[in-house]
Amino acid sequence: MSTAPGCTAAVSPETVLAEGRELVLPRLRECVEWLSEPVRTMVTYHFGWTDPQGKPAALTGSSLRLGTLVLLSATLDRGPWHRARDAAVAWTLMGNQTLIHDDILDEDRVRRGSPAVWAEFGTPAAVQTGDALLALAFEVLAAQPGPHTGEAVRVLAATAREVCTGQILDVELESRSGTTFDEALSVVEAKTCTLLRCICHLGALHTNATRDQVDALTEFGGHVGVVWQLRDDVADIWGDPGGRAEPPRSDIRSRKKTLAVLVALRSGHPFRNDLEAFYRSTHAADDDELQRVATLIEQCGGRAWCEEEIARRLAAARECLRRAAPDAGVRRVIADYTGFITRRSLAPVRA
Repeated sequence: MSTAPGCTAAVSPETVLAEGRELVLPRLRECVEWLSEPVRTMVTYHFGWTDPQGKPAALTGSSLRLGTLVLLSATLDRGPWHRARDAAVAWTLMGNQTLIHDDILDEDRVRRGSPAVWAEFGTPAAVQTGDALLALAFEVLAAQPGPHTGEAVRVLAATAREVCTGQILDVELESRSGTTFDEALSVVEAKTCTLLRCICHLGALHTNATRDQVDALTEFGGHVGVVWQLRDDVADIWGDPGGRAEPPRSDIRSRKKTLAVLVALRSGHPFRNDLEAFYRSTHAADDDELQRVATLIEQCGGRAWCEEEIARRLAAARECLRRAAPDAGVRRVIADYTGFITRRSLAPVRA
């Protein structure tokens, strides 16, 4: 796409993703080659490009869904999105650093259907691999000449700092029983929302948009981050709408107090005590009990609050997008694509 996609004709989110991937992936591979061994092989393994020995693999790896949103954020002025290619690469590198470290902290042994980097190569190597990805992200971004390079580097650095804070808070909250709603919301803000704001901010900096437009799109990203997190929480407990598979309920199984759970626990519903008793217990819950707890959370208002907050955040996101992008075609493509990756529609986006 040489110009802002969708300004003259409708374009599907799938097409946007495919073309975004076609633009970013070759440059991402090129930048990964800057790394030295053995880190390079660990990174190419993480991305699904090679096996643990560095031999080419048939895995598709990262879909670059969020990297493509960086590109779309660079179309506010109907300009070409390729000018944000290195910003998309830099964000993708940092985003994958957070995934590698997330797997270590959560002790998740599988990533994209294969052993996580720490499970395959060991924790010390995985920590250093993540650090190398973050360093490479700054190197890629700083090497791109432009009037806003300094600000872009600062945005990425501030995001990395906030995500670290969120990770520490997340681990602390999981290790104690007295988690409050505000504390859990601060983790969502520091992790998911910060990342989505960074995506939109980096892309918008590569346009001729005004400061107010850049700020509005950055705010848009924050609202989308909440929608993203809440949608994942709802899907984990109750499943995707229309989905046939049983929801994993991994958060209930591990007794993680997500926002939905905390809303339910602070309700005045008679079943609140039953719910609290479960979260104080430590026994392994079977599928029947997981179903019962999911029902309790819903009865105590957790699901209704999530749906209401998602609707409120979507409305706020639409308003931010209206202020950020004067062109109706640009707004439509960004809204359609964001709805596609969050599985929550931002329509209608009026002119």
